[in-house]
Amino acid sequence: MDKESAIDEFTRLDEFSRPSASLIKSVLLNRDVPLYLQLRALYFCRDLPIEDATQILISAFEVHFDTFMRHEIAYVIGQSGCVNAAKRLSELVEDASEDPMVRHEAIEALAALKSTNFIDLIRRFSKDHCRAVRDTCTLALHSLESTGSANICGCTSAPLSNSAYRAIDPIPLESSDYSDSSDLESLSNALFNQELPIYKRYEALYKIRAISGDEAAKIIGDALVMDKVSEVFRHECAFVLGQMQSTSAVESLIECLKNEDEEPMARHEAALALGSCGCIDPDNECTKKIVEALEKYSNDKVKVVSDSCVVAIDYINESREAVMAN
Repeated sequence: MDKESAIDEFTRLDEFSRPSASLIKSVLLNRDVPLYLQLRALYFCRDLPIEDATQILISAFEVHFDTFMRHEIAYVIGQSGCVNAAKRLSELVEDASEDPMVRHEAIEALAALKSTNFIDLIRRFSKDHCRAVRDTCTLALHSLESTGSANICGCTSAPLSNSAYRAIDPIPLESSDYSDSSDLESLSNALFNQELPIYKRYEALYKIRAISGDEAAKIIGDALVMDKVSEVFRHECAFVLGQMQSTSAVESLIECLKNEDEEPMARHEAALALGSCGCIDPDNECTKKIVEALEKYSNDKVKVVSDSCVVAIDYINESREAVMAN
């Protein structure tokens, strides 16, 4: 299929569509296709048979060399249960020339795949020079050593944690100290405690997410902008806020995006979370503020940030078009 035909067919799909592996390859494995369409194609891989998804996703690493797409490819491998791609993920972890965001996501994906064969490798890189890599290894080791290999799952409809979202969380919540807690005050204390092990703060984060509501989102937003020790933690706060889609944390997300001293990993995730929040009501005043911030930083000097803003704006535009169509 030629590029123009593939793009035309792809733009007519919606979230319930199930495009063929051939159509997905025509879009995802073509560098000349707009980024937002490549990303849509990437996420459709989650609904392909595992063998097809694995082949396409491994091939995508040989096409895409920008941090944004390589990071997202690694994420989808982990979320899709592509266990036969674990070796490729391990190569990304070992490659010191890879952006830390990509190495981070590859480690997280190995944990999502329950790839216990790579525990020794992850343990070795838990002493890496890069803080983001070290923190991610700590989380991955906690996850793998907590759950072992009994929960290997090749489908995205059966997540390995209690998340109500279509995502495999980096660590399991079921066995945590906070699994039965609904006390926002004590959970907040853990979330803000920068001296706790990072996995404990993640456990508090996911429990606050499970409580849900604007107050919970506001607490997570405050943690995002107040934390000073871990970009991995801050990026996960932003990711969770994107899942929750509460406008009460929009100011915190914008503050994170605007902070040019912040690490790209956190700013990137804040941009995507803003796009997610802006989809709730594409034409209200809060969304206008979101779009204004995203447009401003869509030309950011850090490419992964600018790419994320472009994709987030597309989220909102797509949502607006869907509302108008109905």
